Amino acid sequence: MDWSARHGGYDTADSWTARRLRTVRQQIRRALDDAPAGPLKVISLSAGDGRDLLHVLAGHPRRHDVRARPVERDARNAEAASEAARRAHLDGVEVVTGGASLVDRCQDLAPAHLVLI
Repeated sequence: MDWSARHGGYDTADSWTARRLRTVRQQIRRALDDAPAGPLKVISLSAGDGRDLLHVLAGHPRRHDVRARPVERDARNAEAASEAARRAHLDGVEVVTGGASLVDRCQDLAPAHLVLI
């Protein structure tokens, strides 16, 4: 499976993946809006290129409160997520390349306020 190419469906506005992405982004935004004041910890497992979480964080007023750890096995997707975080100046985001089943990748963020799987 080419996990990087699999994300192509997100670019077709009426595809099921694009509709799913819009729904996930709405839920992330709601979770950030409803979270208590102060620092927030977010874990995103099998994060892909980060277009769900990072897109929301880039324009969210709580962006500087968030410490996030997207974990992605596919190196191309992880690099794309890292680049997106850099471009959006999301200093609290640390993208990790590796399998989501390895809990040591996120242990320091547990318990988290938001977990995306």
